[in-house]
Amino acid sequence: MRQARLLLSIAVALAALPAAAQTAPDGTLAQALVDTAEQACIPSLSRQLTWPGTAPDEEVLLARLKLQQGVPNEVYDKIKQLDPRLDSLSGAILAHRVQGDGAFAMALGGAQNSCRLLVYRTADRPALARAIEAALTAKSWKFVPTRPTPTPKRVFARRIAGDRMAVAHLVTPAGDPPITPLLVIEVTPAGTPIPAELGI
Repeated sequence: MRQARLLLSIAVALAALPAAAQTAPDGTLAQALVDTAEQACIPSLSRQLTWPGTAPDEEVLLARLKLQQGVPNEVYDKIKQLDPRLDSLSGAILAHRVQGDGAFAMALGGAQNSCRLLVYRTADRPALARAIEAALTAKSWKFVPTRPTPTPKRVFARRIAGDRMAVAHLVTPAGDPPITPLLVIEVTPAGTPIPAELGI
């Protein structure tokens, strides 16, 4: 009986917390992903930022985004399950961030002309994916309806400097993959028309 009352009091206390407090871990990690996409991925892919560049600039950027250079062995081990040759990391600038119980790796450029933000540790994947979508929307990314794909994903776009378009693919593989969700950022080449129907 005493244990039941304790569980009930905990449930009541949790219910009384503000919504933001209950979702803070996922929201914070999601915001870190979107901040990295906007402050590191997009400027680098659009050539507004040279990375690698001068050491002080890199250190300032890493510190601002709380990124650590390189990735831990855990990332290599998990990606090898999907990409045995590690082609997705080949030649890329690598960094990672640990945020509470979650963590993601950044693979910028390399063999693929994109920026891959790969979540390799999180307590609640569906909740994190929803939080990422909300963080993108709050930053004026617009959802773009697309045809269904074998691997579920949601696509977002926004206009960036130089009248170019950045595209974010929020990929959520089914099942229990070692890396998920993934946020893949691309920037269209200079001079590429932005379709008017996107409304961005």
